Amino acid sequence: MAASGQPSTSTPPIGMTKPSTELPEQFGRYRIVKRLGKGGMGSVYLAHDQQLDRKVALKVPHFDPEDGSRVLERFYREARAAATLEHDNLCPVHDVGQIEGIHYLNMSYGEVQSLADLILPD
Repeated sequence: MAASGQPSTSTPPIGMTKPSTELPEQFGRYRIVKRLGKGGMGSVYLAHDQQLDRKVALKVPHFDPEDGSRVLERFYREARAAATLEHDNLCPVHDVGQIEGIHYLNMSYGEVQSLADLILPD
C-alpha cells in the first residue's frame, strides 16, 4: 500500500499472490460479498467499493513464484491496456493494484443472464 493507505497504482515491486489465496471479508477499501468464480488463472469476487459506494468485480490472479516477474509485469501491462478500451461487450477496468501483497483488478460489475437462460425455453 502507498503511504496514504491506498493501494499502489504504479507497477508494483515483484511479489506473487499465493494460488490458494482467499480474500478476507475486508480487503483494503473493498468489502468482499462473495466469490463469483474460480479458475486456473485466479478468482473473481463480488465486492462493495466503500469509497465509491458501488458494486465491483475484483479479479485476483493466482501467480506462482516460479512464474517470475514477467508474468506480473504482463498482468499490469494488460490491465493498463484494457482500461483504455470502451465497448458494450467489454467489462470496464477501473483500477489495478495490490493490497498487502495481493494483486487485483477492479472491474465493473453487472447482473447478467447466462447464455443458456437466453436460448433455452423454460
